[in-house]
Amino acid sequence: MMRLSWIMSQSSFLSPEVKDLLQKATPASSGQVADSNSISWIRRDCGIVWQKVEELFTDIKEENGSKIWFCEAVVKMASLFGHCHNSLKNLTQDEYSVNISPFLEWTNQEDDINVCLKQIYEGSCNSGHLVALLTITAVTERALGNLVLTKREQVPFLLRDLLVTEELQEILGPTRVQVLRVLLGSVLGINLRNIAWHGFLSPCEANPAFVATIIIILADCGRLLRDYQVVNVPCRPVMSFTEAVSLSSVFEEVAIPPRPVMEELITKSPLVPAIMTPAWMKALDLLTAKKWGLCVVLLLPMLECSLRCLFAYANEVSDRVLTAENSTLYTTLDEILQPTVCKVIHNQSVEQHNQYSSHRNSGSNIDTSAEQHDKPPLTVGMVEILNSNLVLHFVGKKLNEALHDLLNFVQGPRVRDRVSHGEVKFDQIPQSVAHHTLYLSLLVLSLGNWRSRCKRTLICKTLSCISTKNIDSSEPGEDKMCCDMKQKNNEKEAAIFHKKLLSSVTQLSEWRTWERADCSELDYDDWESQISVSLELPQMITFPPFNITHKVLKLRLKTQKWRTSNPEAEEVTTDG
Repeated sequence: MMRLSWIMSQSSFLSPEVKDLLQKATPASSGQVADSNSISWIRRDCGIVWQKVEELFTDIKEENGSKIWFCEAVVKMASLFGHCHNSLKNLTQDEYSVNISPFLEWTNQEDDINVCLKQIYEGSCNSGHLVALLTITAVTERALGNLVLTKREQVPFLLRDLLVTEELQEILGPTRVQVLRVLLGSVLGINLRNIAWHGFLSPCEANPAFVATIIIILADCGRLLRDYQVVNVPCRPVMSFTEAVSLSSVFEEVAIPPRPVMEELITKSPLVPAIMTPAWMKALDLLTAKKWGLCVVLLLPMLECSLRCLFAYANEVSDRVLTAENSTLYTTLDEILQPTVCKVIHNQSVEQHNQYSSHRNSGSNIDTSAEQHDKPPLTVGMVEILNSNLVLHFVGKKLNEALHDLLNFVQGPRVRDRVSHGEVKFDQIPQSVAHHTLYLSLLVLSLGNWRSRCKRTLICKTLSCISTKNIDSSEPGEDKMCCDMKQKNNEKEAAIFHKKLLSSVTQLSEWRTWERADCSELDYDDWESQISVSLELPQMITFPPFNITHKVLKLRLKTQKWRTSNPEAEEVTTDG
């Protein structure tokens, strides 16, 4: 049995292979940070020496684009990441204004990029580095999508697909695009975008060198566009959260809990791993500073991480809290909140798996297409076995629906998709969205405090006993326990039904005192004045005249089982 305490002590949510690759790419951990006097990857004007990058790729003997090719490229490019970080960090304000800032205008997101710089240089907070990485990946995806519009009419929804378009390689050249693929957009590379936004990357693993490298690449792309005189890069209109107007009315009279209360919940919740605690605290700091957009940016991956931990605990699949390797699906919100959970075994082809996935998605009310494409494909010889997703019995129907409303439903604000893909301006995210996201996050964290191991076991046994196919496999004594529980539930439901029915018939008995609407207030003609309608529909129900006397019969309600369990109950008779 998996324990929640194991989640709190988890040192990383990166699988061994992914973690090893990230460590090789991180300059500080691999000793690749060189001084400014050594042979550099960066020119004096902060442009990248792309010829050197091309030579690096040429020296790799493996097939371009293979798994081994990406691994070797990551190791060799660690030095580039270190030089980009040093170069940007040592720039004066005047040098930045000349060499970097003018060449970021094509992104139409200079303000957000400046926010990234502040997060990585105005302090040594690792959580600030994570905020910067989340922000810059969304900014990059949006900017590259706009750039592709100069050559084609439609932009791929996913960054992974965007980076392999012929149009983008035609504009920027294959070398620049390949560097971005190694950094951001391939499951064979570092895959920073996905491991950060899906809550696998902890603050201590978010190195600022990656952020600096992306900013310098964006500025370098700006130089290239200037040289080729590409000046009219279209800017797609950003999305607004008009669908979230109702959220402000829901929470307008509810005050945010005091900071000490939220901090206590975060530090004591077993669904908050210790390595993620600084990020939660950073989110509270951003909330206090009224930086609603950045607060949401950080809360979304942290919420997904905690929900994944609950998913792994409830369904006893401890390995699912980690990122998967490039050949295996990893667990994201679309599966965490689904009514079923997949367990993978062997003996099925990829074609059979794809047929099953298409069938499963076609019957869903949730737009999961983006998340499904966001995952690596299954390898040959794997099959999904569906079991009931026990996490929903921990979360509850109402909270589950609220999470879907906020994150997934097409008709809703789709906060996660819009924010992570750069479809909104971060400084335009309203306070109501930040408050709503925070409230749901706190509710999720509170689940771990009162759901003990015994409670979870009892839920599992109850579900097992309710299912007729599992009754025969129950251990001795479980049948009686479950039957007693079902009987108590039935008695409780009978009492509730009796109470509601009594209230309903009491109100119905007073129908003659109800105020009738005036015909002039209706948006249709009075039925009783339309003789033709009455002739065509002789059985139409109309309000009876008040001068008709009705005999109200007594409703005698007897619930033998309920009365048996409630000896003090009397026979109920009511007019209705």
